Amino acid sequence: MPFIQSRRIQSNPLCAVNNARITYWLRLVWAPVLIGLEFTNLFTIISEGGKTHLADPRSPYLLQIATYGVSALIVTLDPSNAIRLMQRRIFKWTFAVLTLFTWGMLVRTFYLPAGIQSYDVLRTFGLEVHAIGFILACVVIFDHPKVLAIVKAGVALATLLGIALNLYEVFHPGTFSATSARAAGLYVDSNASGMALVLGCLVALTAIPPRWRESFLLLTFAGVVVTFSREAILAFAIVVVGAAFGRALSLRRLVVGGAVACALFSALELGNALRESKSWDEANFERLSFATGDASAQERLQLGRRMLDEFEAAPLFGHGFGTDEYWSVIQPSHDFFLDMLANYGLLGAFLIPALILSVRRKAWDWATFGLVFLIWSFFLHLVLLLPFSLIVIAIEAVEADQPKRLLAYSNLKVPSPLQLRVNC
Repeated sequence: MPFIQSRRIQSNPLCAVNNARITYWLRLVWAPVLIGLEFTNLFTIISEGGKTHLADPRSPYLLQIATYGVSALIVTLDPSNAIRLMQRRIFKWTFAVLTLFTWGMLVRTFYLPAGIQSYDVLRTFGLEVHAIGFILACVVIFDHPKVLAIVKAGVALATLLGIALNLYEVFHPGTFSATSARAAGLYVDSNASGMALVLGCLVALTAIPPRWRESFLLLTFAGVVVTFSREAILAFAIVVVGAAFGRALSLRRLVVGGAVACALFSALELGNALRESKSWDEANFERLSFATGDASAQERLQLGRRMLDEFEAAPLFGHGFGTDEYWSVIQPSHDFFLDMLANYGLLGAFLIPALILSVRRKAWDWATFGLVFLIWSFFLHLVLLLPFSLIVIAIEAVEADQPKRLLAYSNLKVPSPLQLRVNC
């Protein structure tokens, strides 16, 4: 049927043009919905009930599954989207990753630890496959210059919302986060909140006017620092350095803006109000020194040593899927690189570098994204499962081929939906 439909479209140019316009409006409607509900983590909050969790929660993946349907409809109406997707480097990367994940799952199936249900293994594997598929679905939906511009503007607005909620939670601790006095916003987890703001800032810097970039950067810093997330603060510093080297911002305006922000902070006596907050905690400020003596850092070091021991036991092919999922300890590894090494051996070390190369282009923000993602992978094992992370990967993948798409769409005039002729 797809082949017959493709031949039919080729024989009827008017039908092809109409279908291209319909797919444009599908993208235009769905992309902002996706950013507004998934990048902000709002849909997950609604589905699960936030930090309290509902007695009868709904699946947080329903919107992502609906995204599959929208992308499938786009491909059905205009099969050239499927051809273009398969020609992308990101598609080749996803194919290789799915092959690696499937091999690891098969190995784990034959060596399932005692007390572990096969359903748990298949469910976790299914979620990873789902995440890879979600990236491809987003690539199909974002694959239009005008839609991509709207997506990046939506990410900027979502980042501003995250900043506002984090700053609110500083003075009202526990509003969203149930585990600490650190701000977390709708992401509930402080580290995820900080990294969502950093990646959102990186995407938004190339979408907002140059004269507002320094102000946006300062606001992002305020939203990130109140999470007390070491990985997010380090990643934010990389974004600032990358933008400075890429001449995407003015250091003079940034310094002046910082001085004005400090003056306003002092004039409004926000320091006194902050001292009364639970966030003004010695343990939180110890995190900002990047010391390794706190309990969290010590725990991560111990888990890292254990993962290295697992890797040394099987350095070539690994132990299979979910090495740290079936330990007797509660905490996972918190390190995606060590996770991949223990699971898949030496091949696992190339997964993230291959991802970064698959979206490569000659731009400062790509190099910055690559370095940020590499650093982040050393701090978190969920970098390929969080929705905002998957959306940013899809944006980078689309931008990698953006010059070609701009040329293809330069002469296409898009009418309103009422002007569409769908009778082919």
